[in-house]
Amino acid sequence: MESDLKRRIMNRIYFYYTKELLWRYKEVFFTGGFIFVILTCVSFNNVLHNMPKDSLASSFNFLTIAVRKTELIVQLIMLSSIVALVRQSWSKIFSIAMPSSSA
Repeated sequence: MESDLKRRIMNRIYFYYTKELLWRYKEVFFTGGFIFVILTCVSFNNVLHNMPKDSLASSFNFLTIAVRKTELIVQLIMLSSIVALVRQSWSKIFSIAMPSSSA
């Protein structure tokens, strides 16, 4: 009975600690999850092997078609990653502290 109570209390402590850890480093865990899903859904070796190497325009066209023809989950992950990067860059660009003029 006492060991059961101890186990239940420790499970709650572990759950709370894990939740706080995930919340504190959510960007790292979400990015890792995105990378894992993309690596399991996309064969980069085949994409690079099939990519035309004659000009930049044909390579860009190939990548555009490849993204358009990929699975929806990969498209959503790529879109959310681009939005997150733009949002983060935007906040860093416009959060530069301007020195106050003491005239």
